[in-house]
Amino acid sequence: MGLLVILTSTHAQEHHAYIQRGDSLLELSLHASENASFQNSQQAPIILFAHGGGFSGGSRLQSKNVVFCRALHEAGFSVASIDYRLRQKRQGFHCDVAIEEKREAIAWAAEDLLAAWAYLQKSGYQNVILAGSSAGAEAALYAAYHLGSEGIEAVISMAGAMEPAPSDAANIPLLAFHGECDQLVPYGEAIHHFCPEGSPGALLLQGGGALAHCSAQTRLFSYENKGHELTGELLSDANAIDAIATFIDDLHSHSPIAQRTRIASTSESTCSTPPAHLPCQ
Repeated sequence: MGLLVILTSTHAQEHHAYIQRGDSLLELSLHASENASFQNSQQAPIILFAHGGGFSGGSRLQSKNVVFCRALHEAGFSVASIDYRLRQKRQGFHCDVAIEEKREAIAWAAEDLLAAWAYLQKSGYQNVILAGSSAGAEAALYAAYHLGSEGIEAVISMAGAMEPAPSDAANIPLLAFHGECDQLVPYGEAIHHFCPEGSPGALLLQGGGALAHCSAQTRLFSYENKGHELTGELLSDANAIDAIATFIDDLHSHSPIAQRTRIASTSESTCSTPPAHLPCQ
């Protein structure tokens, strides 16, 4: 598999082909970092990021995703960003898409995320934090809590959700960002896209709010009056980068993870979603 190195003013960004899937050669971009707090940068966790796009679009090379990865790199972390199979390309992820097709789309992306992790392990990385935005967050959650792999240290979910996980997976720490008015990916426990219960795509998922109620290993940042547009905003939000850095520092210092922070909005409520159902209370 090929390797292309692009030099920028601040760091070298490497582009690797990490797996062949049929006719598609999937690639990742690696921003390797030398972190003085570790004897070897490969002993630090690498953040492995999956982009959003409803499993039908998006790319690791979109400017918003590149900005996010570079910001994490500048904060001292090694970061890899992947492209993955888009099962729903030209089909979407709406209420008329059958549940099994949705599950397969999530599983494909999660499998590709773990394949990228296996590729990075061959380069010497020992621990990973799976991260994603929107659909990418759903892939990261599924990969960590439903599929599993050695070396997964934590998960970062930006407006992601998943079907309830096996109880033995709940010990993996989670940092979740979610808007309380998200009408696509539920903040609490609800049907994805708030589809009618009898629709083909009525897939019940637990978002950041629900996951924080179900696991003592979850740190939640909830955003008042914010919808799914939060996913794009977080990718260029310095406060989100700081929250990620603090979360990782707390992981390594064995500080308590469970924490809930509500980001208040100065605007009037625009929520049109039902009140969040929060299980496990």
